[in-house]
Amino acid sequence: MASEGYTRQQRRAAERAAQKARTSRREPRPEPAYPVGRLNIYVCETCRGHIVTRDRDAGVTPFMVGCRATPGCDGMMKSSMYRVFDQSMAESHEWYRPDSGPEGLSPGLRAHVEQGGLLLRPVAANAPQRKESGE
Repeated sequence: MASEGYTRQQRRAAERAAQKARTSRREPRPEPAYPVGRLNIYVCETCRGHIVTRDRDAGVTPFMVGCRATPGCDGMMKSSMYRVFDQSMAESHEWYRPDSGPEGLSPGLRAHVEQGGLLLRPVAANAPQRKESGE
């Protein structure tokens, strides 16, 4: 047996090195697809308020945002990771890609947008709700 005389630790190290060599030659991973139109719910850890969001454009959204459910609340809202079973819910906010680019944004938001991130805004009360395909 070729591995006789080697310790288990040495065999594992050799296996890890071989795996690393195989994976370093792989093609780069394709960019993940971010379906447009998905609903998500963010829930505040402090006031337990929530908002329903819809992705208007393809891009990345944060896991946590400052509370937007209750005025004056300083809590943080956590994403439900798009586990929204009733996709017919009306959204109160939408994630969008700014038309004018990252100019005028804070350095943190600018970096977020430049790396594919979306921005959050309330949905206008009189804006028509977009019908999703399949409805």
